[in-house]
Amino acid sequence: MNYLDVYHDMLNIYGPQNWWPSDSVLETLIGAILVQNTNWLNAEKSLQNLRSATNFEPQLLAKLDSAEIKELIIPSGFYHAKSETIHAALQYFNRFNVNSKVVSTTIPTRDLRNELLEIKGIGNETADVILLYIFQRPVFIADAYSKKMISFFENRDSKKLKYLQVKTEMEAQLTELATSDFQEFHALIDEHIIDYLTIQKEKS
Repeated sequence: MNYLDVYHDMLNIYGPQNWWPSDSVLETLIGAILVQNTNWLNAEKSLQNLRSATNFEPQLLAKLDSAEIKELIIPSGFYHAKSETIHAALQYFNRFNVNSKVVSTTIPTRDLRNELLEIKGIGNETADVILLYIFQRPVFIADAYSKKMISFFENRDSKKLKYLQVKTEMEAQLTELATSDFQEFHALIDEHIIDYLTIQKEKS
């Protein structure tokens, strides 16, 4: 299956999605953590609480203790674990004064990904979201919707598709895409893949 064609077809049908929905690096970072194991509506409720309390200012976020963070992010669930991850991720970003451009120009993608994976609570998918939307690295996010897409086109069992396997296969095929295209493809897949697959099924 030519997924480069799939991307362009989806873009033509649905248009640019302009993800990730946030106004700052720290909002994107925290949103990527909060959306783990929940939907975006729940994550957005927690983000709104944090926005009201801190406006995502680094100094104000740093002043929040663990109990305060937990209280603010209850809507997104798993708030004990997520509060620890947020705290650890903020510490990591504070090393660079929350300047993603410094990191983007000094650390190779593979090394940066490994550093992100060392943060407790950040796994493959969240690391790639951060790489793609904060550090502007051309990576493919092999989430559940991506696996559904591959399962449909290649008649493969989505439950047997492993994250790194899908990521590697897709990135090898999508070398022509710019970082902005990877962002659009991820958004299109997550927003419209079910509709798109229905269209493909009707065509066949």
